[in-house]
Amino acid sequence: MSTPVATDSIIALVAVTEDCAPVSPPVVASRPLAKRRRRRRRLTIAVRDRAVGLIARLAVRVFSHTSPVTTARLARAAGTVTYHLARKERAQALSNLARAYAGGLRPRERRALARAAFQSVAMTVAEAVAALRWREDDLRDRVRVDGIDHCRAALARGQGVVFVAAHLGSWELVPLALRHHLDLAVAAVARDIRNPWLHEAVRDVRARLGVRVYSRDGRELGYLRTLTRGGGVILMADQDTRHVRCTRVHFFGQVARAPLGPAHLARRTGAALVPIFLARAADSATGFVLRCHRPVLADLSLDEDADLCRMLQAVTDVLEAEIRRAPGQWVWMHRRWRA
Repeated sequence: MSTPVATDSIIALVAVTEDCAPVSPPVVASRPLAKRRRRRRRLTIAVRDRAVGLIARLAVRVFSHTSPVTTARLARAAGTVTYHLARKERAQALSNLARAYAGGLRPRERRALARAAFQSVAMTVAEAVAALRWREDDLRDRVRVDGIDHCRAALARGQGVVFVAAHLGSWELVPLALRHHLDLAVAAVARDIRNPWLHEAVRDVRARLGVRVYSRDGRELGYLRTLTRGGGVILMADQDTRHVRCTRVHFFGQVARAPLGPAHLARRTGAALVPIFLARAADSATGFVLRCHRPVLADLSLDEDADLCRMLQAVTDVLEAEIRRAPGQWVWMHRRWRA
């Protein structure tokens, strides 16, 4: 965050006019102003973060007591409001859609998909909270599985599975679906949310769902024990994440960056890399489809960097196909093409 140093051009102009000699701007006098601006911005961010945290806590209480249909309606309404209020994110979503589909969408279609993306994020939050009341029967009845044999084949190797997921559909429910359909111990690795109040609210919901989430910053390595014992670890690989090692991939015909973490972990441990996504079913108002794809295995005969790029490109190709299947369920508001 940088704040331009203010200059008192009027004083300088008067000095030049009277003395016919240039006078340097009073930089010292501007420092208190810059400090006040920084302090005001920090206070604004703190208040906003606190408000977002309180709204998240309120949403947990509301969605804990509503029916699935009402939950979906409220979440879509909240997403629509956010779409209209979040101008920067809305512009980013529209820009990404124009770039990905290269003129294949009319402006009205782009706006509809961008609005649907905001609604999808809100529904993901609501569905995670609503799942706190789910029973085993609910998971069986509402989550259909395609390609479960791919997961079983990967697990049969006995070296664990690195599940590569994305911010697509109702991604927070992926661990529950895996645990139910495969009776599998699953851990997740994710970055900490910058907003501490929101981070606490999300962590509480995940803990109540029985999901153990380890921080991506490397302070916690318990997920390695889960993997070496033949369990599964879930990582996201659909965003250009700063401060982590990435490689270049082709995504929607454009050069993008993908984090190396999932492929690197799979190659170093011998685990299979399995792309997996949980999208909302098109033929059901409250149902989901868990799609498991063919495992991507490391090729130790290749140079490590080349093999990691190959593995991540294979995962990215599957991700793109899944997004094209349900474009309104992906987070288009993320700045995906930084490269």
